[in-house]
Amino acid sequence: MIQQTAFRYVTAVSSPVDLGGATAWANSSRLTVSDNSRTSVTTSGATTVGTRFLRGTGFGFDATIIPPGARILGVELQMEGVCSLATTYYDSVVHLVNGTTGTASDRVSSIDHAVPDAWPTAEIFRSYGAIDDTWGAPLTTDVIYSAAFGFDYQAIARATVATQRTMNFDSARMRITYEPRQRRRGVRRASAL
Repeated sequence: MIQQTAFRYVTAVSSPVDLGGATAWANSSRLTVSDNSRTSVTTSGATTVGTRFLRGTGFGFDATIIPPGARILGVELQMEGVCSLATTYYDSVVHLVNGTTGTASDRVSSIDHAVPDAWPTAEIFRSYGAIDDTWGAPLTTDVIYSAAFGFDYQAIARATVATQRTMNFDSARMRITYEPRQRRRGVRRASAL
């Protein structure tokens, strides 16, 4: 029987200097709970610029939440965000990580995945992945249990005017869809007399 965990908030967030662009996120640790205390990045100028990555790990999935050996069917990540100026911040990279390795499939938000949707000026939860999407990764319970399992996120700021704009994230959360391992029942054979 297919089951799904509750959403679990990220517990460890960093913005590695060697990943992504030069524009750093401020207060990345504020991504751990939905409380309107936000991590943010601000850019200005009529330019297109990528941010550093936000790396979120430590969702706390373990054997008490997902039984050992369960088949992982899907991963859904939700980012709670808002932009100060319409049509200026877009998703650039969204993928799962396990340690330092990202998955092959990016989950940038858009209907056709060709042109990402801009972040709106009203706060929303944006979803990446789905109940039947493993993001192209060979996910097992051992991977999901790892404290290093999580996501990388990068935004890109696009502007044709030199106005200052800010991208804010309030929280990041994840849930897993899985199918518990089926126990095989042994067949008893009658002994020959």
